[in-house]
Amino acid sequence: MLSKGRVLGIQFLTLLQDDLLLTLARHANALAQRLAQAVQDLGYSFLTVSHTNQIFPVLPYRVIEQLAPDFGFYVWKPIDAEQAAIRLITSWATPPEAVDDFIAALRAHSPAR
Repeated sequence: MLSKGRVLGIQFLTLLQDDLLLTLARHANALAQRLAQAVQDLGYSFLTVSHTNQIFPVLPYRVIEQLAPDFGFYVWKPIDAEQAAIRLITSWATPPEAVDDFIAALRAHSPAR
């Protein structure tokens, strides 16, 4: 038995009350889908279709390099010599303004498509 099991249990009890877990998950998923829509609107593709709080847009390395200093993400998979898939994740704590900032920066660094 865990000596701190009660403390862990309280966290789960709180998450399961009043649909808090679902509310938090909906927030994260909605922000990820907002990101995905903006990426798609700019004409970029995706490594895979995602319905969760993580997306994998395929971007040119030039754009990735311009975004990297201001945003935390991973280069997930090189696609070819010119582009790679990055991993973007939203969470229950992601403020909508952070998504807006990323979308604005992506628009600013993307060539006209």
